[in-house]
Amino acid sequence: MSRIAAVAVFCLALSASGLFAQEIHPEKGRELLDVQVFRSLQAYMLEKRFDAWIFTGKGTVDDLTREFLGITAPTKHRWFIVFPGMATVKKPCLIYHPEDAKVFAGLRMYPLPYSSRAEMENQFTNYLYTFVRKMALNYSPHFEIPELDQAGAGVVEWLREKNFEVISSGSIL
Repeated sequence: MSRIAAVAVFCLALSASGLFAQEIHPEKGRELLDVQVFRSLQAYMLEKRFDAWIFTGKGTVDDLTREFLGITAPTKHRWFIVFPGMATVKKPCLIYHPEDAKVFAGLRMYPLPYSSRAEMENQFTNYLYTFVRKMALNYSPHFEIPELDQAGAGVVEWLREKNFEVISSGSIL
């Protein structure tokens, strides 16, 4: 399947599921990144040939998430924010547990809620795998950059088992 067809399938799936209408923010919500910065990031991902940049967290918010995304409140559950490399996808996706919705309220993104581990896995395989194969993740191989290391080894192993190619996002920052 070509990348354009994959993105079309992704957008149709979101539209059919009603997620466009169910975003967890008001229309006047805050963008996670300035539009110009987001477009520059997408151009960089295209140039470096990876499909997405993923932030993840659970519990206390680390400095990188606080400073870069402006998220300050702790969460009870694992969450993922996926910045897509495809220019046709205009906003990031948020995979989150509904109990943590208040933490992300007011942010403009496509919500992909889950209530169990199986549903979280389905969000990745059903929505993201249509256009994401290679992803930059905020982790540091061999703990070389401790400030960057948001994702535990279990998250990296889980994503690799799902056949995602995971690289460190150190080159982006």
